[in-house]
Amino acid sequence: MIFVSDEPDHSGAWQGYTSFFDNLKEAGKFIPYAVIGDHPSGCVSNAHIYPINILFGAGYWHLVEHYGGDWFSLCAPDWGSQLQDLGNTLTNRATYILENENPIEDTITVTVNGQIVTEWAYDSTVNAVKFDPEHVPTEGQTIEIEYAVWGC
Repeated sequence: MIFVSDEPDHSGAWQGYTSFFDNLKEAGKFIPYAVIGDHPSGCVSNAHIYPINILFGAGYWHLVEHYGGDWFSLCAPDWGSQLQDLGNTLTNRATYILENENPIEDTITVTVNGQIVTEWAYDSTVNAVKFDPEHVPTEGQTIEIEYAVWGC
């Protein structure tokens, strides 16, 4: 899902939508994206004849952060690269939510087509492995993520 707005979401608290999205798709399958004003205070765009106030996309940004998606700035001066990044993100998945919570970070290993790769980072806020933008696996490649979990 892609949200595009130059203001905050006014439909209610973003947390109120998580149960809807959680029931819509299985864990890790719903990944929102947003084209919004910058966190935390937006910006003033001078790309037009007159300056335009672009407000922070609160709500949209929070959903994206919660689900491990990505956001793109309406404030960015180069929209060509923003659209290219969005297109690449949608065609080549860069974020993989881990099935189990509380992984032992030092034990996470990622392989692509049977080869160990290191061009990724673990994001504990969304419990996901995120590939570096230049090293996102392409369609058809096999990705395996193994790790140990704290606890029983």
